[in-house]
Amino acid sequence: MSLLLKVWRPHKEVSVIEGGNAVSGTASMSTEQFREFAGVVLRSLPDDLPPAVAQRWIGNGAELRKVLRETLYPNVPTPTFLRDMAKEGWTLVEDVEGDPLSADNLELVSFLRRREDHVSGETMRERAKKEKANLGQRQAEWLLEHQEEIPSDWQNYYLVFPGTVWQASGDDLGVPGLCWHGDGWYLSFGWLEDDWRFNDRLVRPSK
Repeated sequence: MSLLLKVWRPHKEVSVIEGGNAVSGTASMSTEQFREFAGVVLRSLPDDLPPAVAQRWIGNGAELRKVLRETLYPNVPTPTFLRDMAKEGWTLVEDVEGDPLSADNLELVSFLRRREDHVSGETMRERAKKEKANLGQRQAEWLLEHQEEIPSDWQNYYLVFPGTVWQASGDDLGVPGLCWHGDGWYLSFGWLEDDWRFNDRLVRPSK
């Protein structure tokens, strides 16, 4: 993974660092399926909209996302996050449900196989599901709020929570994670299109 962005901690934010599955219980879309669906939506947009109407939606992306969500997926409450990237122009693609777990009830697991030093984001997510390590952003944020419970040896890794997937304004897909940065843990987001490496770890309930 070559980029972490939106590095955040409650009441504190630092600059960008360079380096280094179901929505509400339904079956999750793959990255390819989501892009195909997005293409269908784009091709289905009316091409005879008055320019003034088009410009109004161009300047009000948050309201347009709300309208699309309510139309395509009605009667489903919008998930709430401490760091809601929708308020920053991102779109929630996938999310998982589940109760928060304390660090005492969690363990780290690698998604790499023998002789691998990196895999794609899609492979990482597929293996996360198989390893029952597909936790999401709400679990990451709960740990962030209780970071004094996180074992010190976890500071050597970037903790990945691939059960939540966001689409940034440039169509890139990102997943949340926790990184140790000097004086504490921070929430960040890594691009799925990047390689995911040996110092990244999934988090799952202890067996």
